[in-house]
Amino acid sequence: MKIHGFILQASYRVFSDATGGRVPVIHIYGRSQDGATFLVRDSRPRPHFYIRTADVDHVRALSAPEPQPTDKHTFDGAPVSRLQVETRS
Repeated sequence: MKIHGFILQASYRVFSDATGGRVPVIHIYGRSQDGATFLVRDSRPRPHFYIRTADVDHVRALSAPEPQPTDKHTFDGAPVSRLQVETRS
């Protein structure tokens, strides 16, 4: 379903999932072309950042979550890995 309109505000909230884990949910508030308001809740994104793949062993030594390979690169062409972090309470 397509809605034409504009975003008024974006925020997020952290909810508990079925396993008891914490899940960030992005809330996008807007107004459609016909004047109705809408709220989009998106739970797909997770807090993450990228590290140089060359640094993966250093991260493992810190007992961080396991970095995942990606097809992304730094500006100078070095491959990077994605590190997804846990959501704080």
